[in-house]
Amino acid sequence: MPIQLNLSPSLLKAIAAAAAATVMLLTSGCATPTGAAFTTEATVPAGQAQVDLYRKSAFGAGGQSFSVQLNNQAMGELFNGSWMRFTLPPGEHVLAVKPSAISKTYEIKLQLVNQQTQYVEFAVPPLLLANAFSLGSDIAARTLEQGIADMQGLKGVK
Repeated sequence: MPIQLNLSPSLLKAIAAAAAATVMLLTSGCATPTGAAFTTEATVPAGQAQVDLYRKSAFGAGGQSFSVQLNNQAMGELFNGSWMRFTLPPGEHVLAVKPSAISKTYEIKLQLVNQQTQYVEFAVPPLLLANAFSLGSDIAARTLEQGIADMQGLKGVK
């Protein structure tokens, strides 16, 4: 005699969503940074400015790396729980992150100041709001204090 379960539609949706998230995690691979862990702010050379881009460790999109561009030039991949540093001349620069081929590109215009570091966070939505288009992601400037606090322990991207 077959077993019959009476599950509510909302429970079935929750089970389906959990199964889809599991499949997505298992098939996404494991992208990890290989550089040194962030410890403190670096000294910026005279006549230069610095940008530290980071992505805090999160379960949502954890196995994905995101393409980074600076002034329309490819700069590498930003991994889950990682950071990248760019040393540039002071002035206006455009930093962009593209999570996937089908997502929008997230851009921020930065006005960099001589011998200062600008901290920029790329944040992904929590796992329950994760989607293939990376909707709900954000790129935003952070204060010196917040950037340094957020970046503690993040791995650098080589």
